[in-house]
Amino acid sequence: DRVTSGLCLLAKSARVAQLWGKSMSMQLQPGASSSADPQQRRVYKWYLARVRGKFPLNMNDSTQKEDDDDDCILIPRLSNEEGARISGGVVHTPITNDKSNDEEVLLTTIDDRRRRNAFGYWTTGHDHSTTLTDIAEFQRPVDYWLQRKQQPQQNDDDVNKDDNNDSDIQWLHLACPTRVAQHKDGLCQAGRFSNLDDDSYVKSVKASQTAFGVVSYSEETNSTLLVCQPSTGRSHQIRLHLQTMGHVIANDGNYGGDMWYGNAVGRQACQEALVQLNENDDDQLRHQEHEERLFNIPRQDDEGFEEYIAKTCSMCNYSSNNRDPKVTAKLKFLTQGQGIWLRAMKYQMDGDGGPCFRAELPTWAFL
Repeated sequence: DRVTSGLCLLAKSARVAQLWGKSMSMQLQPGASSSADPQQRRVYKWYLARVRGKFPLNMNDSTQKEDDDDDCILIPRLSNEEGARISGGVVHTPITNDKSNDEEVLLTTIDDRRRRNAFGYWTTGHDHSTTLTDIAEFQRPVDYWLQRKQQPQQNDDDVNKDDNNDSDIQWLHLACPTRVAQHKDGLCQAGRFSNLDDDSYVKSVKASQTAFGVVSYSEETNSTLLVCQPSTGRSHQIRLHLQTMGHVIANDGNYGGDMWYGNAVGRQACQEALVQLNENDDDQLRHQEHEERLFNIPRQDDEGFEEYIAKTCSMCNYSSNNRDPKVTAKLKFLTQGQGIWLRAMKYQMDGDGGPCFRAELPTWAFL
């Protein structure tokens, strides 16, 4: 996700890039153990986010839902035992005695696919009766969460066990399918997709799962600092899951977040900039057409990166109503705010001695 701050890994060779790419997309199945083979080791990922409201108390608040959105529905709570059978957002049906050990339960029909793509939330901790309020009050430092990773459980006896043998840990897990609805515009969605036709469902809907741990809540800004640990790597997954739960990420305007969160001066400047940029509908249409033309300009073989960017940057190459392009660029910056408050904090490859990378805390972590 190009708007996410924090870690960015650069590989020295195509082979290393391929290895890390495969490891970062790998999902750990129930009962699986760490592998010494670098080709079979997954990468665990931790992200930091600041979201609107006291997490997760907005999750099933009907006032947070849009009446005209079929997928904005209450998220069902699953039991710990049901959650233990979900990994990678997929419900793994136990194999019965009349099946061979290596036989898979195949997704033979679209109905099977829809049933197996899990939708719901559950908690892991010392008590099966954990409430959303318990999750909100179980606040721990960032380092606490970065030292812990959730793994799929092997059986119901392991429901309250985590990788660090900490029986008090209170993760909230969400399984919610996602899809890329429009590739060109990067439009992504999350939900049940019960009204989506079968062909589109099979082609676009992917099972998705994320775990959340609460760091702190700020009454002054009415926002919660969270550590997020995705089990899958879908496009905009964390942003979509938090939007579905009613806790949008601060400054994430694409998914309902407030721009210039907690900054009244910035919000006012943003509104004024929007008025100036949209003062003429015809001009706005020409701007969109101009951006599309720039988007389709190919980079020449002998063309440097900076030269190509200078030629195709929509902010640098467009002026409206005889406005200076630099003024337009400034107005657009004001409408985009400070960037979304989502940060890639830690990547760690599984196994003994696996490499680990960690980013510094952002300034918005200290609000």
